[in-house]
Amino acid sequence: MLQNPLDVSVALSEKVYQEIRKDVITLQLEPGSMVRESQLVDKYGVSKTPIREALNRLRQEKLITSVPYRGYIVAPIEAREVCDCFELREIVEPAAAGLAAERITPEHIADLERISNETPTAGTREEYMPYLENNRAFHVGVARATANREILSVVSNIFDRTYRLLYLGVRSGHLYLRMQYHYDLLDAFKKRDASGAQSIMREHIRHSMTNVMEIARDYPAAGGLK
Repeated sequence: MLQNPLDVSVALSEKVYQEIRKDVITLQLEPGSMVRESQLVDKYGVSKTPIREALNRLRQEKLITSVPYRGYIVAPIEAREVCDCFELREIVEPAAAGLAAERITPEHIADLERISNETPTAGTREEYMPYLENNRAFHVGVARATANREILSVVSNIFDRTYRLLYLGVRSGHLYLRMQYHYDLLDAFKKRDASGAQSIMREHIRHSMTNVMEIARDYPAAGGLK
């Protein structure tokens, strides 16, 4: 059966969006750098249409800004925004963890256990990147276990906006690997302990914010954080 051309177009647009978004989050596209449609067309080997659609979505997520007649600028990492995002995470993610404890399925628990068991715990640079990717997958997985699409959307977006600073930590030598929070959360989920899950997640977010702000203090010397 022939594929619907519209379905092919949508799939391509989504693929390009995910690739550009990953490059922004992992700092392959540097904060504050200028990018142009023609540059991205060459890089990803597609036409301008999916590039424009992807850039529009990223602009709505505040990961890039448009500059008339020039192109787009990858959003800089700003100290105030990082603080604001972590404050929001401290509100949303503990609530999500509590809701997940009430609604989580055995399949979700198995998935979170798999992610945790596949996450490296040693502190080398080579192992830190997979750690960060699995860390994101775990937090998004908790949000997905709430069965609330709006919570999933908020957690995914807000996590990614602070995530760039964590990737920056790989460059600066700040390697923080704290898996115990994830195992404690899994225990709370298995016990259906909503209050315990909320407390663990809240402490986890606060610990992460302390680490990220330590990275942020070092970043101005490299000419980055605003």
